[in-house]
Amino acid sequence: MTWLLPKYMLFGMADDELDDREAPGSGAPAQSLTLFPLPPPTALRRRPVGPDPRRGARLREAERSQIVWGRLALDAMLPENHPARAIWLLMERLDLSPLYARIEARDDSPGASVIDPRILLALWVYATSEGEGSAREIWRLTSLHAGYRWLCGGVAVGYHTLSDFRSDSAAVINGLITQVLALLLRGHLVEITREAHDGTRVRARAGASSFRREPSLHALMQQARAHLDAVTREAKDPAISARRAAAR
Repeated sequence: MTWLLPKYMLFGMADDELDDREAPGSGAPAQSLTLFPLPPPTALRRRPVGPDPRRGARLREAERSQIVWGRLALDAMLPENHPARAIWLLMERLDLSPLYARIEARDDSPGASVIDPRILLALWVYATSEGEGSAREIWRLTSLHAGYRWLCGGVAVGYHTLSDFRSDSAAVINGLITQVLALLLRGHLVEITREAHDGTRVRARAGASSFRREPSLHALMQQARAHLDAVTREAKDPAISARRAAAR
């Protein structure tokens, strides 16, 4: 910090020294007077990320025990068997190192805290399972729908943040959404649905062989990816988006 002092407080300095610093009439800007000599400015360097990219990252994390809406905690607003809980359980077990490694706000380095990537990924997984692929609509649901509110855990999430999170690493995020959906389907923890062109809700189904035996994880991955691609396409259809928003 630079301490600017009036002329009469700079004891021990001759008048001609003060005049030289003030440079009156020279056309050059006057030099600031400081109490102590300051070191030259240094460029800020990002610290290398260690083996655990999540360590040291400044995150805005979900807190579901806090009281909201009167005397109800977020955790009390969601049934124990709700799909959002199963999704979050998987989020806690996934290795999301690539997502944490790109966070620049760490320890005492400059920059604002960022939303925990687990929250953003969980919102996209849950929305995709429900047939929703619009970042703006997911943002709207975070204030209306208990499952989305619970996943946020009191963290405010904007639609630009949701959109950027998905688009900045589309291949990685889409791959993670596909894997999580496949694991949830294998455990019969979610049913993936989407909206047909006539406005009705349809449930995605596996092949006929799945009625005779449990489908393989590979088959479920294919099913989940096909569902993700369909939901992504439908999110770009304004008619479907308008119907879905009106229904909610």
